[in-house]
Amino acid sequence: MWKFALIPAALLALAACQTEAPVASAPMPEPQLCAADQMQSLVGDDISNHPELVRSKDLRILEPGSMVTMDYRADRLNIDTDEAGIITKVYCG
Repeated sequence: MWKFALIPAALLALAACQTEAPVASAPMPEPQLCAADQMQSLVGDDISNHPELVRSKDLRILEPGSMVTMDYRADRLNIDTDEAGIITKVYCG
């Protein structure tokens, strides 16, 4: 009978030997490959004042109601405008 009394003690000893799960580190922020942080000064400006932007192949101007693919490209700059052509948001994607 005393053999059965050792089973809980053995289980407790084994449980104490388990290692803790590794703590997940915070993800590193992705570098701004599209330089959106440098283009934030465009917000509030009229898109027609910046014709040089239209010629860029890594830029997407998103007007209200326009069709947009959902693929993410870290090197592509997205510029959202309102109905009047005022830039409302600049971001990578």
